Amino acid sequence: MEKRRLFFWQLGALAFVWVAGTVAHFIYEWSGQALWAGLFFPVNESVWEHLKLVFFPSLFFLCIEYAKFSRRYPAFLAGKTVGILAGMLLIVVGYYTYTGVWGVQVPWANILLFFLAVLLSESLAWLLIPQEGLAAHWMAPLAAAVLLIVAVGMMALSYVTPHIPLFLDPSTGLYGAPQGIQ
Repeated sequence: MEKRRLFFWQLGALAFVWVAGTVAHFIYEWSGQALWAGLFFPVNESVWEHLKLVFFPSLFFLCIEYAKFSRRYPAFLAGKTVGILAGMLLIVVGYYTYTGVWGVQVPWANILLFFLAVLLSESLAWLLIPQEGLAAHWMAPLAAAVLLIVAVGMMALSYVTPHIPLFLDPSTGLYGAPQGIQ
């Protein structure tokens, strides 16, 4: 019964992240390119910025689920963290694979990648959360530390951007937020 509840919560997470991630794509522009918005929402069309579409909605829903499932499943935080990171990795690997093969990027493929990444993220989390091997006493603090490091990195690297392809906006040829730190 408990695993069934977990399954339906993961379906809810899937739907939430799909919708929230889709809306999140536009919030930075809708906010007038506000600094606060750039911390959580994509500031350009780079691969790095699109990782925010998976990461922050997933992190938000994880916080809601944590209260419900962390006592029953000691591996909850580790399972969700691995799932989120796997989804983000799929976006990076998928993008560079298809653009390398086709030679161009296409919006529908990016959208499909996002939906597949969230599906992978929540499916993997659902499979890993009940695993006792991830329930070691040090796994939850490690997972929390990883999430914190990724969150800070996602925020900071929108404004202090390395000049490598991962951070390059293919539509403008620029790196990071269009106007930098305001």
